[in-house]
Parts: sequence; structure tokens; C-alpha cells
Amino acid sequence: MARSRHPTDEELRRNFERELASVTSGGGLRSETGLDVQTDAALMAIAVAYPAVSEELVRAARAHKAGQTAERDAAWSAAEAALRAALPDLLTGRAVDDLAQTYHELGRLLARRGEVEEATAHVERSRALIERSGDVAEQVAVLLTLGKLRVAASQPDEALAAIRRALELASAAKAPNLASAAADLIVRAHQIDARGVLTGDPSGRETVLARVERSREALARAGQTRSLAALDSVKRALSAD
Repeated sequence: MARSRHPTDEELRRNFERELASVTSGGGLRSETGLDVQTDAALMAIAVAYPAVSEELVRAARAHKAGQTAERDAAWSAAEAALRAALPDLLTGRAVDDLAQTYHELGRLLARRGEVEEATAHVERSRALIERSGDVAEQVAVLLTLGKLRVAASQPDEALAAIRRALELASAAKAPNLASAAADLIVRAHQIDARGVLTGDPSGRETVLARVERSREALARAGQTRSLAALDSVKRALSAD
């Protein structure tokens, strides 16, 4: 099942505020911000009007941004309702793959809305079901989602266990794109895990380094040399006096 990555409401808010600050100070607009066409047009109007930027133009841009968020919320609510409505029928049948994908999609949907705990519960259900089907690509996708959710919940051991398992499955299945995605996520999880130590709280250094070593072994077994080099950079930073 193909999936696209949509920006969260918080990412949209940050992108909008950054673009608004740019155009109200004489700067330009970036591409791929996730903002819709109407909001981009309102921001462009400000850029064209600079330096004579009126309050009306700024209010119009903010109104378009608010409309985009409201439209997204409505779409997500409708999708969530549809997914929840489908669950009873799926639970009474034998369509294990469909049920697993439904739980996964519902978890991803809730995650984008910031409901991490409930999202994790749904993805765990998906994981339990998909392990019975033997669909490696779907197992890897579910494990990567679970890893991201565990990272968001500040659960590095659980996050890395899920992502390393995804890497193991993808490597065994000779799926290089999936293996590379898992390897990249391992590095990103360690970068986040290391922040506390690197920003002045060394109390957890040994624990964080132990997690790094376990991931180094997993990356080496999988032949992920690029990600291994990136993780070694994290290790050096953590080991520096």
C-alpha cells in the first residue's frame, strides 16, 4: 500500500510562520512547505506588496492558513470515522491483512494528530496481526511506524528494538530500499537519544553509548556502511570529553 508523508499541524504552523516572516521582511517563499495553493498565493501577495504590507494582507494569509488546517481536520476526522466503522466487520472475518492495515492506518492518522499513546496501541495491534501473514514489506512498514512513535514517546530502547527488527527483516528479504530506510531511522533515533548528553546532562552517557553499540552491530551485519559511518559520528560526539 503506497503512503505519502503529510506534514503535521505543528509543522504546517512552523512553516507558515517562517514563510510569513520571510515575505514581510522582503524575502521570498520556499517550495514544498506543505501549505496549500490559497495560502501560498496569499503569502505571495505579501511578497509582491513589500514594503507596503498591509494588515489586511497578513490577516488574509492567516485566514487561508486557518482554513487549510480546518479542512485537514475535517478530512482526518472523516477518515478516522471510516476506519473505526470498518473495524467491526473486519474483526468478524478472516481478512487479517486488511485488519492489520486498518489498525496501521488508524495509528498513523492518530499520530499525525498528536495522539501518540492511542496511535501506538493501534500499531502494536497491527504488528501482532501482520506477523502472522508473512508480508515482509508490511511488517517493516509497521515496525518503522512503531519505532517513530516510540521515539516520540521518549522510549529509545523500545524504538530501537522495533527499528532494528525492521532492518533485520528487510535485509533478510533482500529489500535494499526498506533496509536503507530502517538504517536511516536508526541513526535518526540515536541522534535524538544523544541530545540530552550532548546538551549538558552526561548522566546517561553510558546507557546511550550501549544502545549505540547494539545498533552498530546491527548496521554492520546488514552491510549499511553509510549509516554506520553516520552512527560513528554520534558515538564520537558522545565520547568526546
